[in-house]
Amino acid sequence: MLNLSTNFRYINLDSVLVYAETSKKLSDPIGYKYGVLASNKEIGNGYMLKGDYERAKEIHLKNLVDTKVNKEHKLVTETYNSICYIYIRNSNYPMAYKTSLEAIDYAYEHKDYKNTIVMKLNVGVMFSLLKDFENSLRYFNDCLKYQEIYDIRVNEGMVHANIGYSYLHLKEYQKAIDHLSKALDIFKKSQIPQWQAFTYVTLGKVFFEKNDLKKALEFFKKAENEHKQIEDKKGTIDMKIGLANTYFLLKQPDLAKQYAKKAKVLAEDHRYLEGLLGSSEILYKLSKSNNSWKESLVHLEYARKIGDSISFEKNKNILLMDEARLNYKKEKENIKALADNTIARQKRYVAWALIAFFIAVLAALFIYRSNRMAKHLNKKLADQAQTLYESQRSLNRINKNQEKLFSIVGHDLRGPIVSLKELVGLSLESDSGEEYFLRFAPKLKNDLDHIHFMLDNLLNWGQNQMMGATLKAETIDVRDEMMAIIQLFQKNIETKKITLNNNIENGTKVLLDLNHFCIIFRNLISNAIKFTQEHGTIDINGIEVKNQLKITIKDNGVGMSKEVQEKLFKNAEHYTTFGTNNERGTGLGLLLCKEMIEKNNGTIHVESELRKGSEFHIYLPTNT
Repeated sequence: MLNLSTNFRYINLDSVLVYAETSKKLSDPIGYKYGVLASNKEIGNGYMLKGDYERAKEIHLKNLVDTKVNKEHKLVTETYNSICYIYIRNSNYPMAYKTSLEAIDYAYEHKDYKNTIVMKLNVGVMFSLLKDFENSLRYFNDCLKYQEIYDIRVNEGMVHANIGYSYLHLKEYQKAIDHLSKALDIFKKSQIPQWQAFTYVTLGKVFFEKNDLKKALEFFKKAENEHKQIEDKKGTIDMKIGLANTYFLLKQPDLAKQYAKKAKVLAEDHRYLEGLLGSSEILYKLSKSNNSWKESLVHLEYARKIGDSISFEKNKNILLMDEARLNYKKEKENIKALADNTIARQKRYVAWALIAFFIAVLAALFIYRSNRMAKHLNKKLADQAQTLYESQRSLNRINKNQEKLFSIVGHDLRGPIVSLKELVGLSLESDSGEEYFLRFAPKLKNDLDHIHFMLDNLLNWGQNQMMGATLKAETIDVRDEMMAIIQLFQKNIETKKITLNNNIENGTKVLLDLNHFCIIFRNLISNAIKFTQEHGTIDINGIEVKNQLKITIKDNGVGMSKEVQEKLFKNAEHYTTFGTNNERGTGLGLLLCKEMIEKNNGTIHVESELRKGSEFHIYLPTNT
């Protein structure tokens, strides 16, 4: 019955529970304790695979205690494995990590090398999910080493599949293909459709990255066939996103959109953030390729929001995992210290019964122990001093950022908000309130547009200051993205009757974080419009210079003095001024541009002359 329950895991989850509960009913009356405990484990696994994680966790935690009491060591480590899986599925990586460390120690202590390999595989998967592929490979390679040393081939295919997945993200594609091919051979022989599907999807991603779209499509379609036989929503979502991306590059937008929409619906139903991000990104590309700017912006903003959530959760989980590791290490040290103290007391009892020779030995041991403790305390003090120093530096940086934030808010936000308050008050209290409101409504709208633009810059600047913020470099079509940005300012351009020429050639590419690209040129084009008089001209030019694209934004506006140019990019100074139509600024936009350009391995500088105009020169990388 137990074997049938296990074998139905990838076929029919209801059958898993039926066979496990039948096994328990048969074992309990005859006092077969192992059968009861093993049945409870399979019942918990059944609810776990059906997605009822709370009920599964309750069953497994109780069973963990019972299996330890009955010294069923193999079941203990297998139950640990199931609990770890539940924590991973709930994205509670710190608890999954702590549980895995306990399981590894327990399995190794009881010479259960098979489950030692299984739990190391779990830890590797956790680091893989957190995009820490260096650490994930360390644990996966440990699994291969243990398999070789102890001649245990447990989960060999899963280990190779996960190694291939890690090498994919490290862009070592040939190594990825080698390991994934080994995994595929194993899964075909053992007939594990869920892992076979995962391997097909990963191979599809590898060939997609290598731009071998024919091969990528072949493996994604094989994965699609496998997913018709199994219940794996996350894998299905990844497969559909892979097909959508491949069809998009194969110029089949209808099929791409069909798969992307299905992936997004499934990801929303199962709260799979990575799936929501991937499907939103491809829908954005599809909308942009159809010139559906409004729809593309909706998908872009949604993708950014999901991306921020994933980044936040990832950073939080990494910190919590470090804390869990340290706490677990501390607990082990406390247990060891307690054992050491117990042994020391026993030694003292024996010492009193022995002759003076042993007293001298104890004295020597005491001195040795004191020296060790002194060294330990000195090292701990030095570590704490270093931690305090780093904390002080971090606090100083936060204080400087806070001062700058308050300066901008107090200087630039307070005025428009006070004006809005007075206008609303006058409109409500005066008989001519409606007339006043209509008279000043255009100015009020301009003030609100300014506040909205300012808040965008403040939020982006704040995010850029966060430690651990990650870049996602990708190839960007400069002319298309520039046209999308210009479209945002079309009303301002028409109001001031400015001629804006986008002279970037078709097919011009740069390698940059897309979000950063949009923020940089949104600010630069906004400034050019702001400081150009009516009927003025703005030119946007691009030329390749030694693996870099030099983009120049030139206007014939009011220009700047040398003194103003020196203040533009200084972090310590908050400099702002009004445009030709009294447009407001924050003094933060150019500073944000400089920081983001430098983070993307680029540079920016300005040339300007009063009453003749300004030229901003931006150098951006065109390849890796």
